[in-house]
Amino acid sequence: MRRVWLLALGLLAPLPALGAAGSERSDISIDYRIGKEDILEVAVFRFEDLGGPVTVRPDGRITLDLIGDVQAEGRTVTEIAEEITEKLASFIPQPKVTLAVTEIKSMKVSVLGRVTAPGLFSVGSNPTVLQAIAMAKGFTPWAKKSRIVLVRGETGKRVKIDYDDVVAGS
Repeated sequence: MRRVWLLALGLLAPLPALGAAGSERSDISIDYRIGKEDILEVAVFRFEDLGGPVTVRPDGRITLDLIGDVQAEGRTVTEIAEEITEKLASFIPQPKVTLAVTEIKSMKVSVLGRVTAPGLFSVGSNPTVLQAIAMAKGFTPWAKKSRIVLVRGETGKRVKIDYDDVVAGS
């Protein structure tokens, strides 16, 4: 008896719209915590050379001209922007920093088991179980669709899912 395993890694909470905190994407929550591989856009008013896109490194930091490394992973856009502003104040008068998330690459879902194309998939938002199965190109003929197990990455919580019930809406 083979099961289809959906191993979910990263954040799986819904992402409500972000207001004026500075994200270019409207589907990113103001309290979204930055992760490794996320891409941020930094802008410093009247100092264009200090801005640009930055990718969060595997150590969770970003590097900016003048101030060097800043811890990004696990922090909100607002927290990071405040630290950058404080550090830049040593070099320029009253810096105005805007920080935006342009790509979420830290959220991933892994689909394993009797699916056509198992693997690790980058997702920019909160995928449903059906979307994750679709990313893996559906089931093989031998899949036990009534024995899917969803494993939440942050908590390790296991949820048993019957595919036919999900499709039927029950």
